[in-house]
Amino acid sequence: MDTREISNYNARAKLRQLRQGKNPVDEYVAEFRILSGKAKMKDDKALTEYFMEGINTAILQKIFASETLPTTIEEWYTRASKHNAQYRRVQEILERRYAELIELRYVLRETAHFFEIVIPPLSPYRSVRREVDCRRKAEPMRLGEVRRNPTHHFWRVQQKKEEQNHR
Repeated sequence: MDTREISNYNARAKLRQLRQGKNPVDEYVAEFRILSGKAKMKDDKALTEYFMEGINTAILQKIFASETLPTTIEEWYTRASKHNAQYRRVQEILERRYAELIELRYVLRETAHFFEIVIPPLSPYRSVRREVDCRRKAEPMRLGEVRRNPTHHFWRVQQKKEEQNHR
């Protein structure tokens, strides 16, 4: 193998390992174009496969959810860029909502003692538990059975603390 073949091979290996990660699609596309040029790859199908392997999963799912799939690598670049803008916008909105929730929890926690309210800790696992619970089939309740929600233990502990404080 001469040095050109080695550099083509190295570029192709880097192209196969290239991932978008948290970077914008435009950066990923720019790096992808450079490496595909160095690898001297012209086949749209092979380039498309490499491109799909490295792009963010959420964006790839959006592209596949569309009515028609892109047929050329240039169409893949364009479609990915369009969906990346939408994805980034949704992420901004979610981050703002989360920040508002944290701020609200802070205000509630600061004023809760005036109203004798107990604010449970914010747990990222609670929503995951609910999602998993919703996917399971609901079993019929037996006569006399009591079901407790996930925060029952927390509230029970708070109730015991209050009882001890009143004694």
